[in-house]
Amino acid sequence: MRAHRQPRRRLLPRAVMNTQNLFSNLLRGRDAESGIWNANIAAGFTMIEVLVALMIIATGLMAALRAAGGVTHGSRELHQRMLAGFCADNALAQMRLERIWPPIGTIQLSCAQGNDDFSVQRIVVATPNPNFRSVEMIVRSPAQTREWVRLVTVFSHETNP
Repeated sequence: MRAHRQPRRRLLPRAVMNTQNLFSNLLRGRDAESGIWNANIAAGFTMIEVLVALMIIATGLMAALRAAGGVTHGSRELHQRMLAGFCADNALAQMRLERIWPPIGTIQLSCAQGNDDFSVQRIVVATPNPNFRSVEMIVRSPAQTREWVRLVTVFSHETNP
């Protein structure tokens, strides 16, 4: 049977061992020469380092919040534009269902979609061909401040035999 051997200890040069002792003592807050606790060499972060780290974190969070706010604003605007498109489509569908030749001129209509109200302006213009009329639907916010949708189409004059 073989005898159990102790692993061989690695011998380091004295300078390396002193450096290791110095760093371990600094991390513990003790002076390497006297072994006395010294508050001036205690381990930790200075106030400036902590403030710089907080400023970096705060800047990153502000950028993330700004990006999230932009996405929210874009989503709301897309929702408004979609509802305005529904208003324009509904007004055109109503004209087609009535099967009347649209008179030339401008008419203001109101449209409610969801919790939002819109103002629809219907503009009918004559074309060079008398059998066609150009119809333009402009959907705006109720205060007439923003144009959400502009839809242009052509109606043909249908004669019933």
